[in-house]
Order: sequence, then C-alpha cells, then structure tokens
Amino acid sequence: FQALDVDPILHMLVFGESVLNDAVSIVMTNTILYFQEAGDPPAKAVGTAIGHFLLMFIGSSAIGIVSALLSAILLKYVNLRTTPSLELGTVIVFAYAPYAVAESLKLSGIMAILFCGIVMSHYTHFSLSPSTQIT
Repeated sequence: FQALDVDPILHMLVFGESVLNDAVSIVMTNTILYFQEAGDPPAKAVGTAIGHFLLMFIGSSAIGIVSALLSAILLKYVNLRTTPSLELGTVIVFAYAPYAVAESLKLSGIMAILFCGIVMSHYTHFSLSPSTQIT
C-alpha cells in the first residue's frame, strides 16, 4: 500500500481487518483444539464450541480494554510527564500485561493486545508527553 501511495485511512482499515481476522482465527483454532481433546458428542460440541468461542473472544477483549483504560486513567492523573522514560515504561507494561494475563487464563493474548492497542490509541495517547508520543 505504501508503494501505491494509498489513502492512509484505507491502509488502516485493511491492516486492522487483517489483524482482526488473524486474532479470530487463533481463537477459533484454540476452540477446535480444545474440543478435539474433550471428545464430546457432535451435537453437544457445537453449542459448547460457540460458548467457548464467545468466552474467549469477549474475555480476551475485556482484558485488553480494561488494561488500556487503566493506563489512560493512571497516565492522566499521575504526572509522569517530567520523566519520559518512566512514562514510556508504564505504557509498555500496560501494553504487554494483557497478553500475559489472557494467556495465563487460557484466553487469547493476541486478541487482548489487539483491543488494548485500539483503546490505548484513543485514550492513553492524549495523556502522554510529546516526547513519549513520538517514541
């Protein structure tokens, strides 16, 4: 897209859609592997698979969203702008923590950091100092 000088909004939409497709396919693969090991009857497995997929999708998304909102609140009310390295370190911790939490709960870490990144770009970005925003 960069070589074709495509509109940045179109580039962002196509990139976001491909990342979301990857995350959903990972969740679906984990769901299928879980039920392959369980060996449930087919009729029961379909209903349980849908529930498991929704639990993984919603749970992973919620972990990412909560982490991003906590980072936005912390960086808005705690003045870390005087120490950009500490501010950047805080952003990095809040960006990667959802992955570890989601994976430890047997959810999708990729989905968690996807939603964390989306929410952080909307809320946390404006609470950062200019030097940290560039970094």
